[in-house]
Amino acid sequence: MAGKLVLDIINAQGTKLMTAKKIYIRDGKVAMDGVLMGTMPGQFYITPLDLYKATKMIDFEFLKGAVGLLWQGRKEYKAQLAKEQVKEPGKSPATAGA
Repeated sequence: MAGKLVLDIINAQGTKLMTAKKIYIRDGKVAMDGVLMGTMPGQFYITPLDLYKATKMIDFEFLKGAVGLLWQGRKEYKAQLAKEQVKEPGKSPATAGA
């Protein structure tokens, strides 16, 4: 739940293709620990060149839409924390997501 952050990448049918558990920089690359298709754990990397190329795929409409999606995600995350707060009255919302 919200206390344990994961990023799910899904297809159009809602099937979970990948779950990312941690994203960080390692050896000059963006690194991600995750699980593919629910069964294949691994570390996945984006090189500096591919990261730069990804920025070329982003247009202004994407940026405008992404801001709205981030706000929506923030709102949903806070609601999820509040719901968990009701289930676990001893925890504060600020520490539940840590």
